[in-house]
Amino acid sequence: MDSILFDRQQGLAGKPVAALIAGLVAGSVASGDRLRVDSMRNVLYNLWVASSYEASTGRPTYVAISRDRNAYRHRRRYGQLHFTYKPIISALDTLKHQGLMAQHKGYRDRERGIGRVTRIRAAPQLERWFSTTREEMEMVSLPSPCVIVRDASKQLVPPPNAEKHRRMSRRVEQINDHLLKHRVTLSRAATRGVVRTASERTQSPDRDAENKAVARHGMLSTALLAEGDPCDLTRSCRLRRIFNRNRLDQGGRFYAPVQSLPEAVRTRLRIDDEPVVELDYSAHHPRLLYALEGTDFRGDPYTIDGMSRNDAKKVALICVNAENRTQAKRAINDARRRGKIRSCSPASTLLNDFGAAHEPLERQFYSGAGLNLMYRDSQVTEAILLRFAKSGEACVPVHDSYIVRASQEDMLRTAMIEEYEKHTGFAPVIK
Repeated sequence: MDSILFDRQQGLAGKPVAALIAGLVAGSVASGDRLRVDSMRNVLYNLWVASSYEASTGRPTYVAISRDRNAYRHRRRYGQLHFTYKPIISALDTLKHQGLMAQHKGYRDRERGIGRVTRIRAAPQLERWFSTTREEMEMVSLPSPCVIVRDASKQLVPPPNAEKHRRMSRRVEQINDHLLKHRVTLSRAATRGVVRTASERTQSPDRDAENKAVARHGMLSTALLAEGDPCDLTRSCRLRRIFNRNRLDQGGRFYAPVQSLPEAVRTRLRIDDEPVVELDYSAHHPRLLYALEGTDFRGDPYTIDGMSRNDAKKVALICVNAENRTQAKRAINDARRRGKIRSCSPASTLLNDFGAAHEPLERQFYSGAGLNLMYRDSQVTEAILLRFAKSGEACVPVHDSYIVRASQEDMLRTAMIEEYEKHTGFAPVIK
């Protein structure tokens, strides 16, 4: 008995497929729930591939797919492929209930340390449908969504508001369509700096971090050509927004593989063969918190007596994102174990010192306000990116900073000031 892995390569389309799906998930088709429709389309495609293998080899062929919710977490295989747990499981259950799919549920024997993933295959009724509609079926690509919604456990879920999700997706697609018309490369100097011999790596270990970052997401492939050839990172600039807690107003930041490049490497990027400049909002989230309190804070929020600036930044991040003080203490101790915080002071002391320096913000600390701040800064980012798209210029965001051609620095600075003032009522600090 053979098995193939469940994959998101393609989905089935065509009039007969549309009619079948309309009967299986009628409510989702009517409401425009694209996740449920695409999940059904994708399950049918995988069953069709297994059926085709079986017809050509004469051996029973199944599709191996996990029904374990944990397998769909964002760092696991299905999460990386943007599969969503509930729509996929719903599609499996619907096809089985309708007699169109056979299923052998998986199991896990913890004592013996063995297990088996769930296996599915087309039932005879669906096999006959495949054979009679084969000429009319089409295979279509199922692109990765550009606006992703996750629940509290970071698993992908259908958007809570389909119409709002569609509008957001159209804007992100508009930004991506324009951005990908430009050419983003890693310069010749960067290529020399990143691709090095073993002896050079020994002499300059810090460069290994750059090498790993550029290699991540396959961004180094072109750089491995002849010395001096640029590394084309254009496709690594494709953006997507990620929302959290099953809400479209929590999180929502723009993400792209190119953002994993260290700051020192980003200075070597080129847009349409022109050097770039990167401007960022200084101490973005602390200033946003003060703006929400009606205060125009102009100082450096990370200057705390008895605390290094790096430690203060880490403590600020923890205070804003932690749900409660106990969670904040754990996060500080964990950061200290990983070498992210170097202070030997107790976690409670660090929290007290930071809270005393920013007393007006204390009611915002330990409240999980970070996701709300991410949503606010992502709205500023979206407005800036749309301005650049309409003007015909490329702008690559790195959360609270933005990369443009050096000749467009003034345009970027103006856009950052105007959009920040529009969303907060105060002027930003830009560096």
